[in-house]
Order: sequence, then C-alpha cells, then structure tokens
Amino acid sequence: MQKFLGMCLVSLSVLGISAPSQAELSGPYLSGAIVGTSPEESGFTGANVGDLDLDLGLGGLVAAGIQFESGFRFEGEVSYRHNGADKFNNAATGGSLSSLAGMGNLIWEYDNSSGIYPYIGAGIGVAYLSAFDINLGAQTVDDSDVAMAYQGIAGLAFAVTPNLSLTAEYRYFVTEDADFRNSVNADLQVSYANHSALLGLRYRFGSSPERVVQAEARPFVRPVARQERPRRLAPPPPARQVAQQTLPASQAQAAMQLRQTYVVFFNTDSANLTAEARATVAQASARAKADRATVIELTGHTDRAGPAAYNLRLSQRRAENTAVEFRNNGVTADARLFARGETDPAVVTPDGVSNPRNRRVEIVVQGEGDGMIKPQN
Repeated sequence: MQKFLGMCLVSLSVLGISAPSQAELSGPYLSGAIVGTSPEESGFTGANVGDLDLDLGLGGLVAAGIQFESGFRFEGEVSYRHNGADKFNNAATGGSLSSLAGMGNLIWEYDNSSGIYPYIGAGIGVAYLSAFDINLGAQTVDDSDVAMAYQGIAGLAFAVTPNLSLTAEYRYFVTEDADFRNSVNADLQVSYANHSALLGLRYRFGSSPERVVQAEARPFVRPVARQERPRRLAPPPPARQVAQQTLPASQAQAAMQLRQTYVVFFNTDSANLTAEARATVAQASARAKADRATVIELTGHTDRAGPAAYNLRLSQRRAENTAVEFRNNGVTADARLFARGETDPAVVTPDGVSNPRNRRVEIVVQGEGDGMIKPQN
C-alpha cells in the first residue's frame, strides 16, 4: 500500500502542473481495452500462511468519461482481470484468482500538434475478488470478498482521427487485503496487486470530423438560435420595375465603411481567445451592433508547425470560438465560418516553422446596406 500511495502522490503532483494546451476534443467519450496482467505474489495470512504465485493472465476494460478543455478528464470504468494459480509455497497448485472492479479515475492528458498525447492519472474504487478452488495444501479456498481498490495510470494516445484514438498504457492496480474462508471455514487474508498493460481505443463525441470545413468548401453558416435565422423577404410586386444605378463616390465610400475587418491572434497550439483577442472581438461586436451587421465572416488560420490535418481542425476551432465570443457579446448576425489551416499564411514560412502572425482568425463584419448598388424606382 505504501508503494501505491507513493505512486499516487507522484501522479497527483504531475497532474497539478498545468500546461498551455487544451484537449483535442472536449466532451464525452467511450473507451475499451484488452488487459494483459502480470500479478505480484499474493501473500496469505491467518489460517493459511504462505505465498501464492499466479500466472500471467488476460482481462478487459470499458470506460465512459468526459474530457475538459483544460486537458483533465474524469471517467468511470469497469475492469476484469483473471490469473491462474501456479504455486503455493513453491508447491504446484491449481485454481485461479480474479478481480472485477469499478473505478473512478482522474486523468490529465497533454494535447499537442504531434498527434501523440501522453497522459497520467490515478483512480479509486472497489474490487470484487474471487478465489476459485485454490489448493493450499491441506485446505482449499473457494471464496470471494469486496475490498477497496486503487490504481496509478500512465499512457499514450495516438490520434487516428480527431475523434478516434488508439491507446497504450500501464496501470498498477492494488486492493486492500481480502478476507476469505478456507475449506474448514477458517479465516485468512489475501493481498492482491497487479501490473497491467492495456491496448485499446477511445472515441470522443466532440465536434465530428464532418464539421471541418475544407479550404475549398463553401462557407459554413451556423445560426446560434432558431429566431436568428434571416427572414425570407417577399419578392417585389410584378408591376414595379426596379432599376439600379451606381452610387456616387461619396456614398460608395460610406457604404464601404460598413464593411470592417479585424484580426485576432492565438497562442501556439491553442484555440482559446487571449485577453487581447477578446478586446478586439468586443470592439468588432460593438461595430457590428452599431451598423446592424447581417453577416460576420470568420476565417481561421494556423502556422505551419504540426500535421496539416491537425492544423485544419485547429483553425476550425479558432473560428468557432471566435463566433461564440461574438454571440456572448450579443451579436445576432449570421456567422459564416471558414477553415484554412496552414494553407494561407500571412507570413510565408517553410513547413514546420511556427510564426505568431499566422495563428489568427480574420473577421469581416458586413453592415446593413453594405455594397455599391442601390435600388431605385
């Protein structure tokens, strides 16, 4: 137990170190894994004293949790481990020892542009320990008990898609001593600890890959609420003929003033708006409301560090978060989102080079009456 508590303290100290990143996708997720187990020697005390050697074994695990933008995630899991009995006090024996556990885990995962995400965490829960027909010499044990369980977690996630990751991890799983009775109804206590290697898949239900807007795709229009959808105007009466003429230069200049552009910049590998970016969006929001803007175009960009597919998704998140900031500021215009990834840099750099001017969202606010043509009867 002291060994495990030491591991937990190390895990929690690492968890406390924050990094300037956010999770690839936040929201709920499901995961599953095959578990390979290497149990430590189980010590028997009480009516039977000795050491039980267990064989390597297999098991499985399923979990459901929620991922936060900070990189922390909380999950609940159910796991099963099974190991055959090999020797008791160096004498050959049979039977098996297994655990069925329900755990709650707190995990911190570091997201980065490489697509490989290390994580570390700890868990606590309960385990149902079951000894099946283990020969202890003069007696056998065939009993079960429930005990507190703890585990330390360290692993790597490999992004297959923005939603799907392959996971490989190590867990040290240990329980409090189980209380069993042997075949003559005498009490004995059994320790249980297990080193586990897991290989699995995790699927996150955040923004789906279909929502990513390719550079050549048409604009993605996302009204925030039903009542904000633009009203369909009735066509003019057939009897009225509408002519068009070019606005005078002074009026054309005034109309163009209703089309304003802004740029906000982001930290490396982040879609969170900085304080400076929020101030710029607040300025743009005030102008949009003053001009009764009907459309706001938001085009997300990244620098050329990291994989192109990852950067495309990152540029989409930047545009989405900027649109949310407009909504929070009370702007009701239609938001048209574009994602350009690393394909349209403000500063041309070699592939793999980071430049702060390329980590941006370009904003175009179009006011009411914007344009160079006016109707005339």
